Amino acid sequence: MMREKYIVMSILMFTAVHVYGAVLNVPGDYSSIQEAVDAAVDSDTVLVAAGTYTENINFNGKSIVLGSWYITTGDTSYISATILDGAQNGSVVEISSNEDSTTAVSGLTIRNGKANSGGGVYIEDSDPRICSCRIINNTAECSNGIGGGIFCKNSSPVIQECEIAWNAAIGKDESNGWGGGIGIYLGSALIRNCYIHGNTATYGNAGIGVSGAEAVIQGCVITKNRGYACSGVGCQNSEMVFINNTLANNYSSESEGFYFIQSSPVIRNSIIWFNSNKYGYQEIGGWGGTPDITFSNIQDGWGSLPLLEENPVFIDTAHSNFRLDAGSPCIDAGTNDITECDLPALDLWGNPRVCDGDNDGAAVVDMGACEYVYQPVGVREDNSVKNPESLFLLASYPNPFNLGTRITFHVPLPGQVRISVYDITGRLVDTVFNQNSFSGNKTVSWDGSGQPSGTYLISLKSGKTRLIRKCLLLK
Repeated sequence: MMREKYIVMSILMFTAVHVYGAVLNVPGDYSSIQEAVDAAVDSDTVLVAAGTYTENINFNGKSIVLGSWYITTGDTSYISATILDGAQNGSVVEISSNEDSTTAVSGLTIRNGKANSGGGVYIEDSDPRICSCRIINNTAECSNGIGGGIFCKNSSPVIQECEIAWNAAIGKDESNGWGGGIGIYLGSALIRNCYIHGNTATYGNAGIGVSGAEAVIQGCVITKNRGYACSGVGCQNSEMVFINNTLANNYSSESEGFYFIQSSPVIRNSIIWFNSNKYGYQEIGGWGGTPDITFSNIQDGWGSLPLLEENPVFIDTAHSNFRLDAGSPCIDAGTNDITECDLPALDLWGNPRVCDGDNDGAAVVDMGACEYVYQPVGVREDNSVKNPESLFLLASYPNPFNLGTRITFHVPLPGQVRISVYDITGRLVDTVFNQNSFSGNKTVSWDGSGQPSGTYLISLKSGKTRLIRKCLLLK
């Protein structure tokens, strides 16, 4: 049941949040966000200009999109520049009146909320998408505060490409207060390509806590969270699928980085290392179930399972860089059969999820949240690559674009090269270049005038290597 639901959720989920229906501009048309939400009807979009808005927003049953100019321009600077500040006066955003899966919050910084549960975002009996948001410095505090950043009850949200940081779940003592970053109670959730760090909980599950629910956690970096008991991820009486995540450098006083109770989590292609408590490094613990762990790098292993137990070789943990460095044993170490993983096209950093990043002739999924891709040394200010040693694809320019964009790539050796463009559903829409090419830098153009606005994937394929970049077409 869990695996079937996971596949359905993943197929239905899409990365881009599209503007549709009428557009209500804040502050152009309405002086406050809540005023615009109240005026909106289902399928409308409330588009918020950059600025700080001290408000507590309630969707009140409206299945609408709420977002910054990021959703129309693709410019990520709008995420940090468009701030919803809850002034510690309740949840910053509440979605609790049967809003459906067309409801979305995208491209916003949500901060400084304080409530019994869900200081940043409170979700109940609803199925929204929370995408490309920064959810920071929020608090859930009561006798048993749950979900400092996000709290979900009896809902089925998709939480994707978000930073969830420095939130807190506070209870009356060390037996209460869980889900510092995200708390899931009943229902189901898909959490994909998120960076969850620096959250705290008086009890545990400081990064993500799941109770009586189904959860798929995929492609996330979960680090530097702190709790009395479980510090990183915990599940109780739940079904959890944990795929291609990096769980590292979390700390709890008494327990492990990953903890389960009456649950049998499925763990695939993941790295669980450097999680500690006062007794030393403690990675996985629990009772009342048997974890199903394969193709993962677990410090000190788990029982007698044949797992990788080698230092993952992150680039720089002191500065929170948990990407794989050259020579990591986690490169090309994931499962060869990815059909059950239902991996997204790109990882958290925009790298292709399966590629020959180390240029050894094998395109195998890596362990952890980051797919290793060789980064050539020396990039000129004109964005041309200086002596790269492998196939390389630069971001298209301009991006976003109106009609056409230029695609620059480097081919280290002569050979067949194919550049294709796909829409966000994976449908091929154009082949830009498909011929034998000499080595060196090249630039080709794609004319998108015949395509609708939206996010597209540019694919560069040469030999067994495939690289992917996103671009945004706006008309």
